[in-house]
Amino acid sequence: MGRRLSRGENDEWVQPDWWGPPDGWVGGVLPFDLVVAQSDAGAILAEDITVYPTGIGFELRALLRPEPIVVPEPTLSVESPATEEIEAAELSIGEVDAPADFEREVMPTDRVCLAIEFEDGRRAERNDPVGGPGDFTILAFQEGRPVHPDPAVNVVLNWSSGGGSPDSLRESSFIWPLPTGSLRFMGSWVDAGLLEQSVLIDHAVIEEALGRAHPGWRD
Repeated sequence: MGRRLSRGENDEWVQPDWWGPPDGWVGGVLPFDLVVAQSDAGAILAEDITVYPTGIGFELRALLRPEPIVVPEPTLSVESPATEEIEAAELSIGEVDAPADFEREVMPTDRVCLAIEFEDGRRAERNDPVGGPGDFTILAFQEGRPVHPDPAVNVVLNWSSGGGSPDSLRESSFIWPLPTGSLRFMGSWVDAGLLEQSVLIDHAVIEEALGRAHPGWRD
C-alpha cells in the first residue's frame, strides 16, 4: 500500500512524514494504554501509543463481547439421504460463484468510529482521515497526484495494516503531525451501545515520551 517514486532507473519507495513512523527510529512508548470508549457490550482501545518526532503511532483495537453460544439439542434422523443426493452435494461444493452484484456484508467493526482532535480544534476521523482544507487526500497521493498535506492546517490519521473479524478489529494507525498541545481520542460504536466518549493525553506526557525517542543506530 503506498506510492512509488521513480529515481532514474530505480523504483524506490519514498515514505512521506505523514504516512507512518519514520524509518530507523525507536519511538518513546507511553506507559499506559487508553480505553477510549467502553460499555458492557464492547470497547474501543488505543494501545502501544508511541511518540516520534513526526507524529504518534498506536494500535487501534475494538472488541465486542461474544454472545453466549446456544448448543441445540441433538436430534436423530431415522432416514438417511439417498446416495445420489450425497454425491450431488459433494459435487456442488466449491462450485457456487458469487453473483455479479455481490457486495460484502457490512460487519459490526466497520461501524467503529474513532477520531483524534488537536488542542487547536483540528480533527481527523478514521473514516475521514484527513482534516483541514485543501485538495490533499490519501487516495489522491496513492494515485500519483502531486498533493501534500500542510502541517499548519491539516491533520492526517493514516493506517497501514489491520485485520479482524465481525467482533474484533486491530489497525496500526499514525497521527501526523506531532501535536504541539494535548491530544484527545474520541470513540463511538453503535453495535456496542457506545455514544461518543473521549479521553485526553496531556502534552507533558507526549513531550516526555518524545524525549525518549531516538534513532536506531549509534551516533
